[in-house]
Amino acid sequence: MDAKVIAISGVTAGGKTTLVNQLVKEFPNAYALYFDNYEIENAPDVKGILNRPSDYFNAYQLDSMINDLKKAKNKSDYIFLDHPIGYENKQIGMHIDKVIYIKTPLDITFARYLLRDFSDSSASEILEWAKIYLGEARPMFITHEEIVSKHADYIIDGTLGLEEKIAKIKQLLT
Repeated sequence: MDAKVIAISGVTAGGKTTLVNQLVKEFPNAYALYFDNYEIENAPDVKGILNRPSDYFNAYQLDSMINDLKKAKNKSDYIFLDHPIGYENKQIGMHIDKVIYIKTPLDITFARYLLRDFSDSSASEILEWAKIYLGEARPMFITHEEIVSKHADYIIDGTLGLEEKIAKIKQLLT
């Protein structure tokens, strides 16, 4: 058995984890790996995406994730990667069969991020994040989306409901 490796990519709070969690339930004999579960050696400075995107994406050392991917490959039919950068990291990109990019409007991802990560924060902390988002994070997300979505095999509308996304992915993969 040689699993198909499907990366679900997109920006922070774009819906990757929710979608991967559901895909594992929907596809028999599927396995999931989550980028955020790995301590990334030599993680690059995120501002590098604006200046040298290729260097930025390839600065991630993903050895642990790749080792887990290889172990799961002969035990599963599908491996779904919650992996924001798709094919852009050459080290793991060579192991990916398809990249599905979730294109979610940035106002929605901003609101989701606030709800997820700032639910217990003060108003001043939320306002400080909003300033950082507008000045630094948003330009990085735009650049990320332009690059990663350009090389994706499929783009799915991030405003669709979860069931609609699953139905589209099932059509694409079966």
